[in-house]
Amino acid sequence: MLHTIKGLRQVRGARGFSVSSRALLQLKNVTKTGLEIELEPGSTPVHYSNFFLRDAASSTNAIDPSTSQRYFSSGELAKDIHPKKIHVGKKEGQADSAVYSTQDTKICQHDTDIDGLKIEWSDGFQEYYTAHFLKQYASPEASRKRRHLAQPIELWERKEITEALDKNQIQTTWKEYQTTEGMHKIVKALHDYGLAFVTGLPDQKTTVVDAEDKDVGTVTAEPILVEEVGKKIGYIKETFYGRSWDTRSVPNPKNVAYTSQYLPLHMDLLYYESPPGIQLLHVIKNQAVGGESIFTDSFASAKYVWEKNPAAYRALCEIPLTFHYINDGQHYHNTVPMIVEHQQTDKSKWTNPKAINYAPPFQGPFDAVELVEGGEKCELFREGLRLFEEHLTSAENELRTKMEENSCVLFLNRRVLHSRTEFDAQSGVRWLKGTYLDIDAFYSKLRVLSNDS
Repeated sequence: MLHTIKGLRQVRGARGFSVSSRALLQLKNVTKTGLEIELEPGSTPVHYSNFFLRDAASSTNAIDPSTSQRYFSSGELAKDIHPKKIHVGKKEGQADSAVYSTQDTKICQHDTDIDGLKIEWSDGFQEYYTAHFLKQYASPEASRKRRHLAQPIELWERKEITEALDKNQIQTTWKEYQTTEGMHKIVKALHDYGLAFVTGLPDQKTTVVDAEDKDVGTVTAEPILVEEVGKKIGYIKETFYGRSWDTRSVPNPKNVAYTSQYLPLHMDLLYYESPPGIQLLHVIKNQAVGGESIFTDSFASAKYVWEKNPAAYRALCEIPLTFHYINDGQHYHNTVPMIVEHQQTDKSKWTNPKAINYAPPFQGPFDAVELVEGGEKCELFREGLRLFEEHLTSAENELRTKMEENSCVLFLNRRVLHSRTEFDAQSGVRWLKGTYLDIDAFYSKLRVLSNDS
């Protein structure tokens, strides 16, 4: 059964009954499976299934007002759920104006400027759907944008990120960071560029413990400032390194970060099934010769591959890498493609990845049969990796900086790669303190600060 509404003014048969509506939202069709709704005048109608609309109910009959948790399961809904009555643009207390009836549904279009639908469902439930809500779920892309998963971001090379720094777009002071505006600036910078800086932190309090090496024996005392920076965004992600950790050269290191050697570009903890989303590094001391920090945008490098060789890019999306950590009584292992795409990505055009996985120091032997056996797909993968590293390691595409003491860098661990040049451990102390946040905590804060929660 298909019911069609062709315009703002409708006439029903010989009765000559008519009604006009000033509402922008227009109900165009009612089918057995759902509704077709024109969200803007002249736009292509969007089809919303009965199942989706009934399942999306958010009134107090469906959602506990205190906990925001649902009272029902999607599986409980009747197979033939459908609207019994639809009110288009009804004001509270306004009398019904029955305009149309189909076999199963009565449609009431009211002469108001209210953009929304009130639906009385076949199971007796009633729900009001605003035009704003319907637009948010008009497409997978619209839904992702609402959650800041598809908002425009800034891909960068050295020129762009240097300009952002010079314009003070990706940094703030510790004092400013204590305000909502300052924190929002940092969170937005992380979303847009994947990189942000907080400067002017207080001196980190320290204490001395028994140790043969007096530098190693000096440890941080509460409050741990890098954790304080992180907690303003979300909860600390504890790992086998603890809630936070020290990065400085130590005897018999379990990680190359704890040496004075050159540290190649990488991301942290990719051998975890859920690697950290945000990494923070607080510079407590930086007196050694050398030890410059390097940051690059892996998303920009991924786009470079896509532009040069789409087939090689596709291989990087499909063939998994192996990451592992086998040391110090630990054995972690994860296999995941280097480029992770968003669901429902249009593969015919460039779309920013969801995440990148790149950490050569922690890469293990390949598990992927395409790489074990070789062949055409293996060669495409190798070409894609070559192009990725060609762009990644170009000096024109990196930000290189000798970070000041009492500053803190924050970066998206699955987008921005970080590295460090070799330093002379005998020339002075280089001491950084780090911690992690989950990406979920970051997006939660971003949505709240953007008034989209």
